[in-house]
Amino acid sequence: MKKTFAINILNELFLQQTDVHTAECGSGRSCVPDVFSAFNGKVVLVSYCGALGLACLDEFKPSLFATLTGGAQQIIVNLEHTTQLSRSTLGALVDFASTVLGRGKDMYLFKPPASLEQSLVELQLTSFFKILRNEEALVNILPDD
Repeated sequence: MKKTFAINILNELFLQQTDVHTAECGSGRSCVPDVFSAFNGKVVLVSYCGALGLACLDEFKPSLFATLTGGAQQIIVNLEHTTQLSRSTLGALVDFASTVLGRGKDMYLFKPPASLEQSLVELQLTSFFKILRNEEALVNILPDD
């Protein structure tokens, strides 16, 4: 069931993003994520697409923090279709992760782009984020049915 859920939700995200967004996710659309809640609200998947540059910061940060209003214990930030993440949006992601961890919740980055992983290494933040590099890793962290 968990594997089926993960595959279905990722397929649906991909279809939505390719239907709704251009190759660059439309004009400003990349700043607004698709958000899915599952497992009775215990898991929230936030999916971004395209470039998350400085122009997105005013929408990016509130969209992340909005996921904390429910009772989710796991927040998965899907960056699989993200092409660029500025240092400012990375700072917002660090701020969000600090808040999530401070509330005793788990946060994961799903398939972050290589440039983001390189920035995490350069800034010595690799131990700060839990990274899921494939669907199998995603399935393994989902709660039991």
